[in-house]
Amino acid sequence: MNAWQKSIKEIEQNVVYKQLVDISEVLQFERHFQHSNPYITNLVQDLIEVKKSPQPLRRLNLLVQKIKIEQSFYRKASQVLLQLRIQSIVIAFLYISLFIWSFMFYGTKYPYLMLLSFICFVFGLVWIFKAGRKMKWSL
Repeated sequence: MNAWQKSIKEIEQNVVYKQLVDISEVLQFERHFQHSNPYITNLVQDLIEVKKSPQPLRRLNLLVQKIKIEQSFYRKASQVLLQLRIQSIVIAFLYISLFIWSFMFYGTKYPYLMLLSFICFVFGLVWIFKAGRKMKWSL
């Protein structure tokens, strides 16, 4: 707690400083803490558990490892989603190019087939983007 207090005193007074002071009070008096960001709420609860632990240094090191693993995981997950979006854009570009070429070559000879193809493509593209947003990742 002493190191925590000294670290807070070295920080310039701004919005983050006020939030850290609030967290410091929660850690000192172990009162209930609720934040709009569930990640911060969980972090404060973990810090309270570390403080109560008989081996706080070991628990703090484990907490640091947990946070590093989670950050790495979220970074990799965002990279995968970005790659998925880029691939979808490339496929869309190729499809539209092929669609325009087919329209120029065949004209309106097969309008229903071209419309069906376009509807299926748009449906698939929307499905890919929605599935990417709803995708649940596990550690």
